[in-house]
Amino acid sequence: MRISLIIFILFNFVTGLLARGPIDSLQNALNSSNDKQKKAVVYSEISGYYLELDSDSSLLYAIEGLELSEILAYDFGIAKNAAMLGDNYIRLDSLEKAKHFYSKAADAFEKTDHQRIYSRVLLVLGNIHFVTNNYPEALNTYQKSMKVCEENGYDETLAHLHNNIGAIYLEMDNLEKALLNTEAAYAGFQKIEEELYSAQALVSLAIVHKRLQEYNKALNNLNNALEIFRDLNDLENIAEANRIIGLIYRDQKEYEKALSYFKKAFTIISRKDLQSIAPKSIILSTIYLNLSQVNYHLKEYGKANNFAHQSLEIANANRYVKTISDNYILLSQINEKMLRIDSAYKYLKLHKVYSDSVMNENAIEKITQLQLEYDFAKKISERELAQSIKDANQQRQEYIYIIAIVLVIFVAIVGFLLYLNQKNKTRQSRLKRMNLELERENLTQKLDLNQKELEYKNKELTTNIMYLTKKTGMITNIAKELQKAKFDFEGENRDTIENVIRQLEDTSSDDTWKEFEVRFQDVHTEFYDNLNKELPDLTPNEKKLCAFLKLNMSTKDISAITHQSVKSLTMARYRLRQKLNLDRDENLIAFLSKL
Repeated sequence: MRISLIIFILFNFVTGLLARGPIDSLQNALNSSNDKQKKAVVYSEISGYYLELDSDSSLLYAIEGLELSEILAYDFGIAKNAAMLGDNYIRLDSLEKAKHFYSKAADAFEKTDHQRIYSRVLLVLGNIHFVTNNYPEALNTYQKSMKVCEENGYDETLAHLHNNIGAIYLEMDNLEKALLNTEAAYAGFQKIEEELYSAQALVSLAIVHKRLQEYNKALNNLNNALEIFRDLNDLENIAEANRIIGLIYRDQKEYEKALSYFKKAFTIISRKDLQSIAPKSIILSTIYLNLSQVNYHLKEYGKANNFAHQSLEIANANRYVKTISDNYILLSQINEKMLRIDSAYKYLKLHKVYSDSVMNENAIEKITQLQLEYDFAKKISERELAQSIKDANQQRQEYIYIIAIVLVIFVAIVGFLLYLNQKNKTRQSRLKRMNLELERENLTQKLDLNQKELEYKNKELTTNIMYLTKKTGMITNIAKELQKAKFDFEGENRDTIENVIRQLEDTSSDDTWKEFEVRFQDVHTEFYDNLNKELPDLTPNEKKLCAFLKLNMSTKDISAITHQSVKSLTMARYRLRQKLNLDRDENLIAFLSKL
């Protein structure tokens, strides 16, 4: 799984987050800026521009930027330029130097607010530890990155971390945890809809299924991944998928098929125009090892020997520990088959020495840990230890009592405050309810009074108009009688009578109506305005009729006042309903009472 991991994670994961502009504007910014911190950042951006075009220029600018940043003690500048140097040395297959600069970048990014880039630098640094078989340090670095990602919700980086932790468990033969982490990686990439990374996760899942000897599942995952890689024209991942298929057929002892797939992978990786996102040394050393293994099984020992030496040369140059170990044991087996017993023994011995060296390092680490524990225990006498335990227990008991008392007091206070709060709420609710009832009663009383006052004024208006009408009628009758009797008078007396008649006639029904209208508008101030809005083309007589009906006067009473017949008034009411567009079921008086 080692090679899939490197291709999968992208060693230039950091560079992609470091913004760069056009080279002309970057050069202008570098030459014209007086801000030294800004210049330090521009150095890293120019380095990023040249990363894939001219490695010498890229290295030069990153070194200049790093030196300036260190003079300024500018953490962000140190981090960006160190990360660029790390990216450069990855491409130059110099993992030790890359590790040095990524470590520097991680330390600097940790002091800044750029936590996303910090998490990814840790991820790449963990990858270097992984491919150089320093699994404890790789896991430790991945876990640091995972903590940052979980705190900040960096889902994409988190998915990569699950994939790589799965790779560590696979190397430890913990297939259950390897499968869980790899499935989590695939689910993570599916969630963020990353097609390429999802396909690469399928390759990682295929490797786990291969180790579980679930070959059909493994091939199914690889075929699905290959479809995506071909659509994207991703040659490097196509090569890796073919290599894994070769491993599956190798495990099933179908060596000719395995060899054909290894050759496909080698042909793609060997292309000069291939821009690799991972160190080619890792990929080539592994493919050479695979070619050697399958040729060994095909009894092509000469070819197997050549491929093993090519793999070993690259692995030794880059300290790929496990690949070196695998090559030594394979060369021992090849030389044994070729009857080169001395060489076979030599390689077996180298393999054993190498394995013993790794084991001794682990043993030294364990012994050191045990020694430290022993020294610590020795410094404390049994009596001091017992007293410490007793004191700790007593203090713990006191803390429990204090916490219990504080908790009881706190609960009591909270309970009392809740009681007071509830009591206050109940009292406020009762007062509010009482106020609402009082307001409702006052409003009802006020409405009743207004209604009674309105009814009284309406009755008063009705009485007044009846009185005025009777008075007008009486005056009219007197004028008529005097008109008949004026011929019985002569001279000055007749003139006096005619003058009286004129005065009586001047006191007409129009004056009576005007007096009523003034009194009516004092009571119903907005009636005529509302009536005009509803029907602006009413005649004066129709308006009079509306006013009488507003007072709920009967047709008979209106007839007595206006000296119109009941039939005429009934017809007038009918025409009025038509003008107001009232339905047959609608009450005219009820409609007018609302105005």
